[in-house]
Amino acid sequence: MKCEFAKTNPLIIKQAVEFYLKNKNGLFTFVSLWNDEEPFPKDELLICLDVWIKQLKELHSTASTIETELTLKNLLEKRRKLK
Repeated sequence: MKCEFAKTNPLIIKQAVEFYLKNKNGLFTFVSLWNDEEPFPKDELLICLDVWIKQLKELHSTASTIETELTLKNLLEKRRKLK
């Protein structure tokens, strides 16, 4: 995965999720240090979402907060819709 660090940025992930929820067959791109139209394919987004969800589940199990719980529920719902 190119631009792995950028693709773990929650803002870019959220933008990509919203894009793919509206555009089932499109390709989300963002501006990176190397490319003005860095592709973020849906399959890579799903991998990043799964990692983020796993991290939130671990955090929630050790230090449960309302913010973590709501974020986790929101991400799980969006992940389900993106399948």
